[in-house]
Amino acid sequence: MTIQKITLYCLASVFILFTTSCSNDDNDYQKAEEDILQKNITSLYGSLEALQLPLENDLNNIPSDPKNPLTPEKVALGKLLFHETGLALNPIKEIGTNTYSCASCHHSAAGFQSGNLQGIGEGGFGYGTKGETRHMSIDYLETDLDVQPIKSPSILNTAYQKVMLWNGQFGGTAENTGTESNWTPNTPKERNNLGFEGIEIQAIAGLGVHRLLIDIDFLENNGYKIMFDAAFPDTEESNRYSTINAGLAIAAYERIVLASKAPFQEWLRGDKNALSSNELKGANLFFGKAECYQCHSGPGLNKTGFYAIGMKDLDQNSSHILIDEATKKRKRRVYRKN
Repeated sequence: MTIQKITLYCLASVFILFTTSCSNDDNDYQKAEEDILQKNITSLYGSLEALQLPLENDLNNIPSDPKNPLTPEKVALGKLLFHETGLALNPIKEIGTNTYSCASCHHSAAGFQSGNLQGIGEGGFGYGTKGETRHMSIDYLETDLDVQPIKSPSILNTAYQKVMLWNGQFGGTAENTGTESNWTPNTPKERNNLGFEGIEIQAIAGLGVHRLLIDIDFLENNGYKIMFDAAFPDTEESNRYSTINAGLAIAAYERIVLASKAPFQEWLRGDKNALSSNELKGANLFFGKAECYQCHSGPGLNKTGFYAIGMKDLDQNSSHILIDEATKKRKRRVYRKN
């Protein structure tokens, strides 16, 4: 064997040993980070399972309103109604008919929230891939827009909260018990008197607020009537095709919108390759030294209280309407997609 070949073999052997050693070191480091993360989570919550989100078809384990039990039929109806621009039948301007839906301000590609600082329902034009190019139509005055005074909250993981909106105004149970004096007659908050949880009340009230209408002719002509029959078989037919039931169906769909297939959730279920080394480092900071878990806890990684966290107000020069005082005060801790 020539000197050159011997040298080549030696170099190859050293390279293999070096890369194998590095690979082993990386694996050892990954394992150490996983062990730390498992220890941190178990110390805080008792088990990894405590942070696991149910899958979207596991209806029995998704938190639901006792007055609005989840069924596949109800969820299927709600999913279609959520995205249905055909419900846009009560616009201020006729040109706005059939041009908006719940998804206009809660788009999946934007994390089920608005792709802009302010979501625009009626009066919006354009969309982009996740709502980022939706803007005010030239056919509308600002005063005619259906526009949010602050960025639309995401519906993701909202099954894990009892009241809705940044100020928690929707919901007739839990934290809102005892606040009945604030449920002003002839306002959307009056719907709290129906006694449903926040997701249900928000969906019911939102249909009216956002100029959406449940029309029996539209339901019959577009295959929805039979879906209402399947979703609400125990409701008298005279009351079945209603705004309330449409809202309950939409709320049922919103409850199954969960981050249950996120990498962290896959890791919790046993896939040790789901998180990268950097993600493991971040998770250990989150559940360790940084103490992010103090405000982002439970399966939804949220907290249901309200906090003044020093966020700057929207610039009134760049917003479509004056910002109401309620949005300048305390806000809910948001969910993490994990």
